[in-house]
Amino acid sequence: MEGGYRVSGRWAFGSAIHHADWVSTGAMVAENGAPKRGPDGVPEVISICVPIADVIIEDNWFSNGLRGTGSSHYRIEDKFVPDAFLLNRATTSRGGALFRIPTYGYVAACHAGFAMGVAKRALAEITAMAEKKKRKLSGVALADRGAFHKELGLNASKLAGARLFALDTLNRVWEATVNGERLPLVAWGECRAAMTYVTEVAAEVTTFAYRYGSGAALYQGHPLQRCLRDIYTASQHGVVSDENYENLGLAMIGKGRWDSLIGGPPPQEG
Repeated sequence: MEGGYRVSGRWAFGSAIHHADWVSTGAMVAENGAPKRGPDGVPEVISICVPIADVIIEDNWFSNGLRGTGSSHYRIEDKFVPDAFLLNRATTSRGGALFRIPTYGYVAACHAGFAMGVAKRALAEITAMAEKKKRKLSGVALADRGAFHKELGLNASKLAGARLFALDTLNRVWEATVNGERLPLVAWGECRAAMTYVTEVAAEVTTFAYRYGSGAALYQGHPLQRCLRDIYTASQHGVVSDENYENLGLAMIGKGRWDSLIGGPPPQEG
Protein backbone atom coordinates (compact mmCIF):
# COMPACT_ATOMS: atom_id res chain seq x y z
CA MET A 1 0.00 0.00 0.00
CA GLU A 2 1.08 3.59 -0.47
CA GLY A 3 3.80 4.70 1.94
CA GLY A 4 4.48 1.31 3.44
CA TYR A 5 3.17 -2.17 4.13
CA ARG A 6 0.37 -3.70 6.16
CA VAL A 7 1.99 -6.54 8.12
CA SER A 8 0.57 -9.62 9.83
CA GLY A 9 2.39 -12.79 10.81
CA ARG A 10 3.83 -15.09 13.44
CA TRP A 11 7.53 -15.73 13.94
CA ALA A 12 9.63 -18.06 16.08
CA PHE A 13 12.95 -17.66 17.92
CA GLY A 14 12.65 -14.05 19.04
CA SER A 15 15.84 -14.16 21.10
CA ALA A 16 16.10 -11.33 23.68
CA ILE A 17 12.67 -10.01 22.66
CA HIS A 18 11.64 -9.64 26.30
CA HIS A 19 14.28 -6.91 26.69
CA ALA A 20 13.72 -5.21 23.33
CA ASP A 21 12.26 -1.80 22.51
CA TRP A 22 12.24 -2.57 18.78
CA VAL A 23 11.88 -5.79 16.79
CA SER A 24 13.49 -6.43 13.41
CA THR A 25 12.18 -9.31 11.32
CA GLY A 26 11.50 -10.44 7.77
CA ALA A 27 8.18 -10.51 5.98
CA MET A 28 7.10 -11.98 2.64
CA VAL A 29 5.33 -9.50 0.37
CA ALA A 30 1.87 -10.60 -0.82
CA GLU A 31 0.05 -9.36 -3.89
CA ASN A 32 -3.55 -10.33 -4.65
CA GLY A 33 -3.43 -12.95 -1.92
CA ALA A 34 -0.29 -14.69 -3.20
CA PRO A 35 3.46 -14.21 -2.67
CA LYS A 36 4.87 -11.46 -4.88
CA ARG A 37 7.79 -12.81 -6.89
CA GLY A 38 10.74 -11.05 -8.46
CA PRO A 39 12.08 -11.55 -12.01
CA ASP A 40 13.99 -14.63 -10.83
CA GLY A 41 10.81 -16.22 -9.47
CA VAL A 42 11.92 -15.90 -5.86
CA PRO A 43 9.33 -14.51 -3.40
CA GLU A 44 10.01 -10.91 -2.40
CA VAL A 45 11.01 -10.53 1.24
CA ILE A 46 11.42 -7.28 3.14
CA SER A 47 13.12 -6.57 6.46
CA ILE A 48 11.08 -4.43 8.82
CA CYS A 49 11.61 -2.71 12.15
CA VAL A 50 8.64 -2.19 14.47
CA PRO A 51 8.21 -0.87 18.03
CA ILE A 52 7.70 -3.52 20.69
CA ALA A 53 4.24 -2.04 21.35
CA ASP A 54 3.15 -3.42 17.96
CA VAL A 55 4.28 -6.94 18.85
CA ILE A 56 2.50 -9.68 20.81
CA ILE A 57 4.99 -11.93 22.64
CA GLU A 58 3.97 -15.52 23.36
CA ASP A 59 5.20 -17.07 26.60
CA ASN A 60 6.29 -20.38 25.07
CA TRP A 61 10.08 -20.60 25.35
CA PHE A 62 10.24 -23.79 27.42
CA SER A 63 13.25 -25.31 25.69
CA ASN A 64 15.73 -28.06 26.42
CA GLY A 65 18.67 -25.66 26.36
CA LEU A 66 19.58 -21.99 25.89
CA ARG A 67 16.79 -21.20 28.32
CA GLY A 68 18.17 -17.76 29.12
CA THR A 69 17.72 -16.44 25.58
CA GLY A 70 13.96 -16.06 25.94
CA SER A 71 13.48 -16.91 22.25
CA SER A 72 9.69 -16.80 22.31
CA HIS A 73 7.33 -16.80 19.36
CA TYR A 74 5.84 -13.41 18.56
CA ARG A 75 3.05 -12.01 16.39
CA ILE A 76 2.24 -8.84 14.51
CA GLU A 77 -1.43 -8.37 13.76
CA ASP A 78 -2.39 -6.00 10.95
CA LYS A 79 0.09 -3.21 11.71
CA PHE A 80 1.13 -0.54 9.22
CA VAL A 81 4.91 -0.31 8.70
CA PRO A 82 6.00 2.89 6.89
CA ASP A 83 8.65 2.66 4.18
CA ALA A 84 11.02 4.54 6.49
CA PHE A 85 11.05 1.52 8.80
CA LEU A 86 12.23 -0.94 6.16
CA LEU A 87 15.79 -2.16 6.51
CA ASN A 88 17.61 -2.52 3.21
CA ARG A 89 21.13 -3.61 2.42
CA ALA A 90 22.33 -0.24 1.21
CA THR A 91 26.05 0.49 1.23
CA THR A 92 27.19 1.65 4.66
CA SER A 93 28.22 5.28 4.95
CA ARG A 94 30.18 5.03 8.20
CA GLY A 95 31.47 2.56 10.78
CA GLY A 96 34.32 1.03 8.80
CA ALA A 97 34.86 -2.54 7.65
CA LEU A 98 33.12 -4.08 10.65
CA PHE A 99 29.79 -2.76 9.37
CA ARG A 100 30.43 -3.93 5.80
CA ILE A 101 30.82 -7.61 6.66
CA PRO A 102 28.13 -9.57 4.77
CA THR A 103 25.52 -11.30 6.90
CA TYR A 104 27.05 -14.77 6.70
CA GLY A 105 30.34 -13.40 7.97
CA TYR A 106 29.13 -12.16 11.32
CA VAL A 107 26.58 -14.96 11.70
CA ALA A 108 29.41 -17.48 11.30
CA ALA A 109 31.51 -15.70 13.91
CA CYS A 110 28.65 -15.67 16.42
CA HIS A 111 27.62 -19.30 16.03
CA ALA A 112 31.11 -20.77 15.77
CA GLY A 113 32.31 -18.70 18.73
CA PHE A 114 29.43 -19.84 20.90
CA ALA A 115 29.89 -23.52 20.03
CA MET A 116 33.62 -23.41 20.73
CA GLY A 117 33.00 -21.63 24.02
CA VAL A 118 30.59 -24.32 25.23
CA ALA A 119 32.97 -27.14 24.29
CA LYS A 120 35.92 -25.35 25.88
CA ARG A 121 33.95 -25.00 29.12
CA ALA A 122 33.00 -28.68 29.01
CA LEU A 123 36.65 -29.69 28.61
CA ALA A 124 37.66 -27.41 31.47
CA GLU A 125 35.00 -28.93 33.73
CA ILE A 126 35.91 -32.56 33.10
CA THR A 127 39.63 -31.78 33.40
CA ALA A 128 39.05 -30.15 36.78
CA MET A 129 36.98 -33.16 37.91
CA ALA A 130 39.59 -35.73 36.82
CA GLU A 131 41.67 -35.85 40.02
CA LYS A 132 38.70 -35.89 42.38
CA LYS A 133 36.40 -38.23 40.50
CA LYS A 134 36.99 -41.89 41.40
CA ARG A 135 35.24 -45.15 40.60
CA LYS A 136 33.19 -46.41 43.51
CA LEU A 137 34.54 -49.96 43.61
CA SER A 138 38.15 -49.65 42.43
CA GLY A 139 38.86 -46.19 43.77
CA VAL A 140 40.77 -45.37 40.56
CA ALA A 141 40.69 -41.68 39.76
CA LEU A 142 39.56 -40.52 36.33
CA ALA A 143 42.96 -38.86 35.96
CA ASP A 144 44.63 -42.29 36.21
CA ARG A 145 42.63 -44.00 33.48
CA GLY A 146 44.35 -44.47 30.14
CA ALA A 147 41.08 -44.42 28.21
CA PHE A 148 40.33 -40.98 29.62
CA HIS A 149 43.80 -39.70 28.72
CA LYS A 150 43.33 -40.71 25.10
CA GLU A 151 39.80 -39.31 24.81
CA LEU A 152 40.76 -36.04 26.48
CA GLY A 153 43.69 -35.51 24.12
CA LEU A 154 41.67 -36.55 21.08
CA ASN A 155 38.76 -34.25 21.84
CA ALA A 156 41.02 -31.31 22.67
CA SER A 157 42.71 -31.85 19.29
CA LYS A 158 39.36 -32.03 17.48
CA LEU A 159 38.29 -28.73 18.98
CA ALA A 160 41.60 -27.07 18.16
CA GLY A 161 41.33 -28.20 14.53
CA ALA A 162 37.75 -26.96 14.22
CA ARG A 163 38.79 -23.63 15.73
CA LEU A 164 41.54 -23.18 13.14
CA PHE A 165 39.11 -23.99 10.31
CA ALA A 166 36.70 -21.33 11.58
CA LEU A 167 39.42 -18.74 12.11
CA ASP A 168 40.86 -19.35 8.64
CA THR A 169 37.53 -18.78 6.91
CA LEU A 170 36.60 -15.79 9.07
CA ASN A 171 40.00 -14.17 8.56
CA ARG A 172 39.52 -14.40 4.81
CA VAL A 173 36.08 -12.79 5.11
CA TRP A 174 37.56 -9.98 7.21
CA GLU A 175 40.53 -9.36 4.92
CA ALA A 176 38.31 -9.29 1.83
CA THR A 177 35.94 -6.85 3.53
CA VAL A 178 38.75 -4.54 4.61
CA ASN A 179 40.25 -4.57 1.11
CA GLY A 180 36.90 -4.13 -0.64
CA GLU A 181 37.26 -7.49 -2.42
CA ARG A 182 34.63 -10.06 -3.33
CA LEU A 183 35.05 -13.62 -2.14
CA PRO A 184 34.21 -16.47 -4.55
CA LEU A 185 31.36 -18.84 -3.76
CA VAL A 186 33.77 -21.56 -2.65
CA ALA A 187 35.12 -19.29 0.09
CA TRP A 188 31.60 -18.49 1.27
CA GLY A 189 30.77 -22.19 1.13
CA GLU A 190 33.71 -22.87 3.43
CA CYS A 191 32.57 -20.12 5.79
CA ARG A 192 29.11 -21.64 6.07
CA ALA A 193 30.45 -25.19 6.34
CA ALA A 194 32.73 -24.06 9.16
CA MET A 195 29.68 -23.04 11.21
CA THR A 196 28.20 -26.51 10.89
CA TYR A 197 31.49 -28.34 11.38
CA VAL A 198 32.47 -26.40 14.51
CA THR A 199 29.04 -27.00 16.03
CA GLU A 200 29.20 -30.73 15.30
CA VAL A 201 32.68 -31.04 16.78
CA ALA A 202 31.66 -29.00 19.81
CA ALA A 203 28.73 -31.36 20.36
CA GLU A 204 31.06 -34.38 20.17
CA VAL A 205 33.52 -32.81 22.62
CA THR A 206 30.78 -31.83 25.05
CA THR A 207 29.25 -35.31 24.87
CA PHE A 208 32.63 -36.83 25.76
CA ALA A 209 32.94 -34.57 28.80
CA TYR A 210 29.37 -35.25 29.90
CA ARG A 211 29.78 -39.03 29.65
CA TYR A 212 32.93 -39.02 31.77
CA GLY A 213 31.14 -36.76 34.25
CA SER A 214 28.81 -39.77 34.82
CA GLY A 215 26.22 -39.46 37.60
CA ALA A 216 27.38 -36.07 38.85
CA ALA A 217 26.59 -34.50 35.48
CA LEU A 218 22.95 -35.60 35.51
CA TYR A 219 21.68 -32.76 37.65
CA GLN A 220 20.45 -29.48 36.20
CA GLY A 221 22.75 -27.43 38.38
CA HIS A 222 25.87 -29.11 36.99
CA PRO A 223 27.81 -27.18 34.32
CA LEU A 224 28.29 -30.28 32.14
CA GLN A 225 24.56 -30.91 32.03
CA ARG A 226 23.97 -27.30 31.04
CA CYS A 227 26.71 -27.46 28.40
CA LEU A 228 25.15 -30.57 26.88
CA ARG A 229 21.67 -29.05 26.71
CA ASP A 230 22.92 -25.78 25.27
CA ILE A 231 25.14 -27.22 22.54
CA TYR A 232 22.48 -29.64 21.30
CA THR A 233 19.87 -26.90 21.30
CA ALA A 234 22.24 -24.65 19.33
CA SER A 235 22.89 -27.46 16.84
CA GLN A 236 19.20 -27.32 15.84
CA HIS A 237 19.59 -23.77 14.50
CA GLY A 238 18.93 -23.43 10.78
CA VAL A 239 22.23 -21.72 9.99
CA VAL A 240 24.23 -24.78 11.08
CA SER A 241 22.29 -27.36 9.03
CA ASP A 242 23.84 -30.01 6.77
CA GLU A 243 22.81 -27.88 3.82
CA ASN A 244 25.97 -25.84 4.40
CA TYR A 245 28.04 -28.85 3.33
CA GLU A 246 25.87 -29.23 0.23
CA ASN A 247 26.41 -25.58 -0.68
CA LEU A 248 30.18 -25.99 -0.37
CA GLY A 249 30.14 -29.12 -2.51
CA LEU A 250 28.08 -27.38 -5.19
CA ALA A 251 30.47 -24.42 -5.22
CA MET A 252 33.46 -26.75 -5.55
CA ILE A 253 32.06 -28.26 -8.76
CA GLY A 254 31.05 -24.89 -10.18
CA LYS A 255 27.36 -25.14 -9.34
CA GLY A 256 27.31 -22.86 -6.33
CA ARG A 257 24.17 -20.97 -5.45
CA TRP A 258 24.57 -17.27 -4.75
CA ASP A 259 22.68 -15.94 -1.74
CA SER A 260 21.79 -12.31 -1.02
CA LEU A 261 23.17 -12.75 2.52
CA ILE A 262 26.63 -12.84 0.92
CA GLY A 263 26.02 -9.22 -0.04
CA GLY A 264 25.97 -7.38 -3.32
CA PRO A 265 25.34 -8.85 -6.78
CA PRO A 266 26.38 -12.43 -7.59
CA PRO A 267 30.20 -12.61 -7.61
CA GLN A 268 32.21 -13.83 -10.57
CA GLU A 269 33.91 -17.17 -10.10
CA GLY A 270 37.55 -17.69 -10.76
